[in-house]
Amino acid sequence: METGLEDWDCPDAFDMTKFVKDIQKAKINLEKLSILQRSSASSDKQLEIQEIKDHYASRWANPSEDVNKVISDKDLKILKERIEKSISSTEGASKETTSGNASPFNNVKLVLVDGILLFNDRNIVEQGAEKHLLPGDVCDVKIFFTANPRILRTRREARSAYATKEGIWVDPPGYFDNLVWPNFLKFHYALIKKYPEASGEPIESYNDNDYKKSGHANLSLADYQKNLTILSTTSTMPSESLARCVDTILESLK
Repeated sequence: METGLEDWDCPDAFDMTKFVKDIQKAKINLEKLSILQRSSASSDKQLEIQEIKDHYASRWANPSEDVNKVISDKDLKILKERIEKSISSTEGASKETTSGNASPFNNVKLVLVDGILLFNDRNIVEQGAEKHLLPGDVCDVKIFFTANPRILRTRREARSAYATKEGIWVDPPGYFDNLVWPNFLKFHYALIKKYPEASGEPIESYNDNDYKKSGHANLSLADYQKNLTILSTTSTMPSESLARCVDTILESLK
């Protein structure tokens, strides 16, 4: 659909190849960091450790005072206790089969990748293009949060601007309805057909027949049937989403 608007909410707006390489590089560097931390504490190695940490510090992270406004100390305490309880439970099971006392979580490195279009429909993205890895292909645990379109529009319109390679981008009027939401439905078509709740609205709310005529009807669900957890966020409370996210990650690591 021609909208006359610049589209920053489609796969082509991202360098997916570089994205995948960055995820893979992060895993390698985290392992390197772990080895350095276990070795001698020379000044050179300490400097290298700090350089790795600085490189992977999030430049998009909100100031702690902003985070504290939406996530209370009570909620964080509950999440911490849940993690500690899960780890203790896993350690207990481990001791029954092994003589070591080390927690199975000691050597686990988590790379948390947060973003839009991580579960693109491969058959749409790769039409006429060379096949390549997508971000979801290099993630061991895949978590898909959903919300009502009305909530998503409100949150999107509340954002002031985005930093891109070309400069600062501000969504023009009607951008969500004309591009953001249609793109979400288009590039997650196979996922939504299998899990209608992923759209946050009845699947009949968009014209499926018109979409089939566009040539995207025969889509494979194989990429979404393995290691994909659909979490339907029905509450606007961030603590609930965090708790469910933590539960899913911990369960996958056991």
